[in-house]
Amino acid sequence: MFSEPKTKGYINAKGNWKIAKDFEGTKWVLQLNFEKDDISKDGFLMEFDLYFEREKLILWYFVGDPDSGERLLFEKE
Repeated sequence: MFSEPKTKGYINAKGNWKIAKDFEGTKWVLQLNFEKDDISKDGFLMEFDLYFEREKLILWYFVGDPDSGERLLFEKE
């Protein structure tokens, strides 16, 4: 499913985050905007969809095509 990573181990990156609406303006997302560094020459952006279920906040990260339904869910226990 995943290609072999170019680097292994922990990556320490600088950047900023914000909570904003998604590109359609319908859902809330957590945006992580990483600065340029040795690994990513242009920097990169990651978005996690925010959902609130059973009085818990859940972060969803889609893997590949969002229509495939493959995603990582992060929920604090």
